[in-house]
Amino acid sequence: MPRAGDSPRPAPSGAGLRVSALVGLVVAGVQGLALLGGRAAEIEPEELYDAGVALALRHGHLASLWPLQYRDFCGGCSVDALAGAAVFAVLPASWLAWKLVPLAWTALLAAAGWRGLHRAGGRCS
Repeated sequence: MPRAGDSPRPAPSGAGLRVSALVGLVVAGVQGLALLGGRAAEIEPEELYDAGVALALRHGHLASLWPLQYRDFCGGCSVDALAGAAVFAVLPASWLAWKLVPLAWTALLAAAGWRGLHRAGGRCS
């Protein structure tokens, strides 16, 4: 809670936003390299289902988004499927193209988390 006389928090600087984006890209890059490594990457059954829904959406079955959910409410699954359909619209449908969806979420959450911690705790000196 701000005290009397405290100055307002400065607006985010361009440099801070660039560092946030860099943190997100580095984390996603490391995860991406793990996908390309010699070990098999883990695939959740839900992830396979969402990729299938994404492929159906890509082929024009947008009205089937809600009926294709495999449980009563799966908002995150629907968002993943929509994001996957967008990826499949640009890249050929493949396992590696699908993995761009969780990599994008990883980058976004890493950048947002870093930014939030930086704002809450300030700069390390």
